Amino acid sequence: MDHAALSELAREWWADDGSGEVKEYVSDLVTLSENPIDGLIAALFHETPATKHPSFIGISVIENLVYSKTPAARVAQVLRTTGLDDDQLVSILSGAYADILQELDIRAQLGRHLPKDRIDWLLDASAAGRREHF
Repeated sequence: MDHAALSELAREWWADDGSGEVKEYVSDLVTLSENPIDGLIAALFHETPATKHPSFIGISVIENLVYSKTPAARVAQVLRTTGLDDDQLVSILSGAYADILQELDIRAQLGRHLPKDRIDWLLDASAAGRREHF
């Protein structure tokens, strides 16, 4: 998909509060597709409405990758190639539960790309309550 198509899909994903058809399509695209999804994750981030938080991408997309048994190294590679900066990646990853991030072995996989204090914050088990704030 080109940039315009990814942006449109991202806007539709954020607007899909009812039927879930677009979210299901994106979930299938993420977990079943051989296509690169780094552009999709970046588009979802950049199209985040002011009334939402990018952590929902972590809840939906990143957790779907883990539940579909995508290897941790592949998830890390996807995140590194999104073109998003550290703060943007942390805002996405903040939606995933600490146990999901541990399963991703985030310290080993992203330790060279994210500051240690940010990884520590993400892995803090009490941080799972962050979801309620978004």
